Amino acid sequence: MKVGRKWFFSPDESYPVEPGVRKYSRFTITERLALEKMLKLKTSVADIAEALGKSPKAVYLEIRHGTCEQLTDELITVYRYCADLAEAQYRENVQLCGSDLKIGNDYEFASTSKLL
Repeated sequence: MKVGRKWFFSPDESYPVEPGVRKYSRFTITERLALEKMLKLKTSVADIAEALGKSPKAVYLEIRHGTCEQLTDELITVYRYCADLAEAQYRENVQLCGSDLKIGNDYEFASTSKLL
């Protein structure tokens, strides 16, 4: 894996990610895993943002959203970025979006009625 200002390869090493090329506005699971790996390598946020094609502010926000409390072997509490946690929270928030049911809170009616 080559980390730097020129190129960054995806976590599975299958394709290069060009800096500055932005396809999606949200972080994908691949980008989250790459972010986690680069944070473990002590890469600066500016280099991470350039490699992922995101702004430094977006990277800082993603780090804040995915930071969790972990215990080391010596039972010392540390705060680390966890891509799986960030993805799970994102999926949960996506499910909460949308309009309410038209039947209101009458779930019993919805479960017993048959649609034709």
